[in-house]
Amino acid sequence: MLLGVILVLLATAAQNGSVVLLAVAARGRPEHSGPSLLVAVGRHLPGLAGMALNTGGWVLELLALRRISLTLDRILMTSGFALLLWLARRELQEPVDRREVAGVAAIAVGIAAVAFMPIGRGAAPITLGRWALMAVIFAPIIVAPFAVQRLDRRTPALLASVAAGMCYAVTGIVTKEMADLLGSKAVAEFALLLLVIAVIDTLGFMDELIALQEGAATVVVPVFSALRIVVPVALAPVFFAETWPRVPLEQAVIVGGILCNLIGVVILSRASAHLVAATRK
Repeated sequence: MLLGVILVLLATAAQNGSVVLLAVAARGRPEHSGPSLLVAVGRHLPGLAGMALNTGGWVLELLALRRISLTLDRILMTSGFALLLWLARRELQEPVDRREVAGVAAIAVGIAAVAFMPIGRGAAPITLGRWALMAVIFAPIIVAPFAVQRLDRRTPALLASVAAGMCYAVTGIVTKEMADLLGSKAVAEFALLLLVIAVIDTLGFMDELIALQEGAATVVVPVFSALRIVVPVALAPVFFAETWPRVPLEQAVIVGGILCNLIGVVILSRASAHLVAATRK
């Protein structure tokens, strides 16, 4: 279990560090959007380094999920928020005031509350019906930013960050399923899930670039980071049979932790207009 914790901490450091590099690369190309932005970012060193860190973080998380539950994995990923705030202030010269600190703290405290609850690790495979349900729930949100672009309108940073968060939430769920397949003979299924992750993660990555291009990293990143943590935690009992405690008080702490994270998202979202204006003066 200790090795799993170490791997997750390394994964969140890599992924949050990549955000700064991607933000620098995306903001240097305001004339690009969507797929062209992805290509433009990939042609320059900061963008390539950001992509490499993102990929490396995912591999580390995949290995960690062999040893710890999806719930604990998602909770530990919040440790990267402090690194993000420090890097955003140092490298992007973005203002960080008490509202943003309060929002990040609400997210971190809420998820940390869940960490102390006895949640059992599950390894039940996802059924075809649940895959279909996940597609119905997440697909409209994931494609929304691209639909807005098709209408020749500017994609709001908050919409792009929410869509990215949902993409990364699905990626986390699929990664857990892949981790359970490691060491098995289900090579075809593993390859199919890898393809699914490649498609969804690419869409999420494009949404993330749009969000970083249009909004402040200290706002949009905690939004999609919170969603990619809260959503898998909420769905883990359904998709992987991770067991919640039966004591009502402990169940209340888990629910309260999730709600606390949502409050943090709202705080950061309301502060987005102020931060975007301040970073572009």
